[in-house]
Formats: sequence, structure tokens, C-alpha cells
Amino acid sequence: MQNRLILCVGFRGSGKSTVASNVLRRNVAVFVFDPHGDSAYFWIPNTARTVEQLKDYTRWCRESKPQRGWIRYIPDGRLDPFEVLNDFCAWAWPWRNIWMCVEEVSESCKGVSAQGMCPELRRLVNQGRHRGINAIFCGLRYAEIPRPISAGADVQILFRSQEPLDLDSMRGRIGSEATEKVQGLGQHEALVFFPDRTWQTIGSREAGLADARKRTILAALARASGPMSYAAVAGAVGIYPIRQVARDLQRYVTFGYARRVKMAGKFRYEITRRGEERLAYFQSRK
Repeated sequence: MQNRLILCVGFRGSGKSTVASNVLRRNVAVFVFDPHGDSAYFWIPNTARTVEQLKDYTRWCRESKPQRGWIRYIPDGRLDPFEVLNDFCAWAWPWRNIWMCVEEVSESCKGVSAQGMCPELRRLVNQGRHRGINAIFCGLRYAEIPRPISAGADVQILFRSQEPLDLDSMRGRIGSEATEKVQGLGQHEALVFFPDRTWQTIGSREAGLADARKRTILAALARASGPMSYAAVAGAVGIYPIRQVARDLQRYVTFGYARRVKMAGKFRYEITRRGEERLAYFQSRK
């Protein structure tokens, strides 16, 4: 999917973040605004907690040119969510051809009108397509989603709702028939509403998500033609900062998944037979 705006709405525990996560995992450049640190995004290896760390990540990407760019921003909960989201969107704006996700978007807005959205979020919703910015917006209540987002969404993924205000808002956007379907959904089921006013029902749960971080690093070692430095591994898998990879690799050496060798005065790493068996196990659970 390219240049899409997706709206995903459901109460906590419904599975909306799982669905959003599954969409994002297929892409190579993913930025997530995650104010509550949702476990659905555990597979994202990089976490920023300040705008300065986001800017550091930008500089690292320019220098290292990783194959993947995955980071989530978990801001300090004491800060104004309106301003925090504005800063995140301003940071994301210069990027091109990315997927970004905003969790609990209603919490960071001051109302459902365009004026209730922070300026950088409005610009992203209105003009992001021209920069190849795809976006997923997640929220708890349909009635509290800013109207420019619900009106501009290419696809809406709606979980069961029984709230009268939410159902009334849905009727105005997707029609009475589709709203009745949403009202009758089961647990962890969602209605996907398309621009041509057709829909289908999906489930949000998938069994046994593998340890994506370990699988990704071991896969990079398996693909390599020879031993790799930890910096080369970090660039191949898009994990920042690279010291995280150094710690991971040392742990994998301890567990027997990788072997450390010294070449030209520097330590490098290669996968072991046990590591290949572990990688095969992860891949069999995809």
C-alpha cells in the first residue's frame, strides 16, 4: 500500500494496535508516536524519549544509511500532549516515503475540528501524500477522532462499539448498514471500510509473534558472506544506537547463537549452527 491514510478505532484491548502493527511491520521506514508504550510495537528496535533523540536518529540515518528505519517515540507523560505531537510531526515532515503511526490521536488534540489539531498534524494530514507519507491514526472513540482524519481516511478499521455517540458519528461517515455491522462485531473483530463503500470483517489476533529483534540480527549474520562488525550489523538491520547491537551480539555469543572472531585487530561476528537452528525456529513461526 502506498500513500495511504488509515484510521483504526477501538477500545483498549480490542486489537487496534495489533492491526496497526501488522501493517507497519511490512515496511522499511516506520515512525510511531506511542505515548503509552504499547506492547504491540515491541518489534521496533529503537526508542526515542526526547525530540533531541529523534534528531540524533536522523543524523545517524544520514551517516549510516541503514536498510530499515524503525523508531518509536515515547514522550514524557508530564509534557503537553498537544505540543509533543506537534514536535513529532514536525520532525517526521522532512522524511519521504515513510509510514508513520499516531497512537491515541484524540488525546493529543483539543477538539474534533481542524482547529483542534496541532498545526504540524494538520499539515501532515492535508499534504503528507505529496511527500509519500503514509499514516495510521489510532483512537478509542470514533466521535472524538478529528474530522479531517476520519473524512480523509482511505481505509477505516473499526472495532465493535456500543456507544451511542460513536455510532451516530459512524452513521454520518460510513452509513447505517456498515454501522450496524460494527455494532454486531465479536471480540477482536473489526470491520474494514473502503472508499467505494464496501467492507469486510477481519480478526486482529495472530498467534505466536516471534522475537523479531533476535530473528532480524541472526538473519543478517546468516546472509553475510563473512564475519561482520557490530556496526555493519546495525546498518544492515537498521537498529540505532549501534551499541544496542553490540550488547545483543555479546549476549548471543554467550548463548551460543553467534561466534566472535578477531580479524585485522577488530572483533567480528558470525552465526553458529545453534544460531542457524534458532533462526529456522523463528522463521517457522512467522
